[in-house]
Amino acid sequence: TVAIEFDYVDIHDMRSESQVRVQAKQIALPLARLITKLKESGIYDRTVIAVYTTDGGRAPSANSSGDQGKNTIILAGGMVRGGYY
Repeated sequence: TVAIEFDYVDIHDMRSESQVRVQAKQIALPLARLITKLKESGIYDRTVIAVYTTDGGRAPSANSSGDQGKNTIILAGGMVRGGYY
C-alpha cells in the first residue's frame, strides 16, 4: 500500500482553466510515475490504484454544488477494466 497526499489551495466558486490545469498536473504526473514504476517492477497487471479526492467527508456526486458531494474517485491499474461506469 502506498499513500500519496498533497494539499492545494481551496478554491471556491468557479475555477479558471489555469487552476484546473495545475490541479490536473498535480495528480497526473505522480500517477504516471507510479504506473511506470509498477510496470517496471512487473506488478502493474495485478494492481488497482484508487485516487480519492475529498471535500469535508462528502460522498461523490456528479454536477454537485453547495453542500452536496464534491468528491471524485479515479481508478487505474492493470486490474481495472476500461469503460464507462
